[in-house]
Amino acid sequence: LTVTNMGEAALIFSAEAFTGGVPTEDGALSTLGVGGPDGFGYIWRDSDASGGPVFDWVEIGEIGTKLPLTGDDSRVVDLPFDFPFYGDTKTSIRICSDGYLTFGTKGNAWANKPIPTSDEPNDMMAVYWDDLNPPQAPTDGGVFYYHDTVNNCFIVEWNKVPRYPESGEYTFQAILYPDGKIVYQYLDMRFISSYKGKGTIGIENATGTDGLEVLNNREGYMRNGLAIEIKPVSWMSIAPAQGE
Repeated sequence: LTVTNMGEAALIFSAEAFTGGVPTEDGALSTLGVGGPDGFGYIWRDSDASGGPVFDWVEIGEIGTKLPLTGDDSRVVDLPFDFPFYGDTKTSIRICSDGYLTFGTKGNAWANKPIPTSDEPNDMMAVYWDDLNPPQAPTDGGVFYYHDTVNNCFIVEWNKVPRYPESGEYTFQAILYPDGKIVYQYLDMRFISSYKGKGTIGIENATGTDGLEVLNNREGYMRNGLAIEIKPVSWMSIAPAQGE
């Protein structure tokens, strides 16, 4: 950052940089429930953090379109609006059975990995990436998508989807907004003990060189009623923007 003064008056300004934490009462920075920014400028904040999103489940099981997914499968659907993601404009998205969304072609990656990694899938959103099995969901479960025209958002929901092989039952969703904001919500995550520490949450760019990881194979974080908001931010602000 370079600030110059071509006039005769004194140059007086302030600069504030985002450090990835939230202020506590004693003025220190807490990173509990918040993370980032990544190289592009995305941050995440959950519903337990100060200023985080409010958990507000939007059930689409009865109004959304159910995808005929098999195990380790995916379908590409058109987005109802242009969606900005890591500097690109996306018009369609691949919905994958294994708990992730991607703008790439790899739709059958059952083995979750850390973020970022150059291994496919890239250009992706790991909502809860794990080896999931939609065909074994109950009849009212499965993977659904829906365009909420009232709130102008696009919702993808994994409803009562078990982990392979037929164990546990996970209900969670991703909500995309035209300004690039992403919200993940976790309604009912019924893990069996051997899979409590599995799963990846985050986002990753098209080359796998940049990303934002919230969770990777770690116990103790996930709970029912949790919401995570991911969005790009301006990491530095200058005041005043222009002198007189």
